[in-house]
This record gives sequence, structure tokens and C-alpha cells, in this order.
Amino acid sequence: ADLLIVGQPDRLNADSDVARHFVETAILSSGRPVLVIPQGPLPDASTFPYGSIVVAWNGTRESARALHDALPLLKRATQVDVVSCIPPYARRKAELSPPAYAANWLARHGVHASMVEMVLERSADIGESLLAIAGQRRADLLVCGAYGRG
Repeated sequence: ADLLIVGQPDRLNADSDVARHFVETAILSSGRPVLVIPQGPLPDASTFPYGSIVVAWNGTRESARALHDALPLLKRATQVDVVSCIPPYARRKAELSPPAYAANWLARHGVHASMVEMVLERSADIGESLLAIAGQRRADLLVCGAYGRG
């Protein structure tokens, strides 16, 4: 498969632990991009559903892979925002590729992207912060890498 499409598990349903485990396993073990369809109403199918896309960038291999895998969708989007989510307290901050790397790579592929700085506190949940920014930017899709092993 070129792409796995799965539904978002219901956080409020205790029986969805199996579904949550399945989604996590698909993301970490499939070696393919995974599109998780959120719960709730779907966008109007008469237009391309991902006009506004937020790309989470933290300079890691996982975020670079997600960016690369999403390129076909990013090329069709009308608005692309690269969100820098490298926390100021990152241990290996100097080793991480800066967010401009992602924007420049997209530009070389014909995608104009705006840069958005995300301020992270130590106690902040990065996932929740990304969802909040995606909501503020009225994004139709959030592109992000999953955590790596090791």
C-alpha cells in the first residue's frame, strides 16, 4: 500500500483501546504514511478536502519523512503553514534542521509555505498545542511525524 487510511479512535470509549493500539502500530510499524481520519463530519467531497495544511516541523527524521510523504497533498493545497515546534529546551537543538529547511525544500518543489512559530513551555503537550494551532489556522490537515524508537 502507498498510504494507510484509518479512523481516529474514540478517546471517550474504553473499548477503543484496541483501535488506538492498531493506529499506533500502523504508524510505527507499517513504513508507510498513515492518514488518520478524525471523528466528526467530513469536508465537502466536491472540492479538494485539504486546502489548508499545517506541517509540524521539529527537525527530526520523522518530521522530514512526514513532509516528504505529504508532498502530493501539499502541492494541491492553497495554504501551507510550517509550524516550528522545536522546544527551546531541546537537548539536541543544534543537531535539528531549522524550520526554514522545510520551507525551502517545499519551495524547491513549487509549494509556497508560511512559517509559524510555536512557543512551547516545558509543561505543554506538543500534540494538543499542534491541534490548537491547526484549529486557529483553520487547517484541513495536520502533517506531522510520529515519535521514533530508541
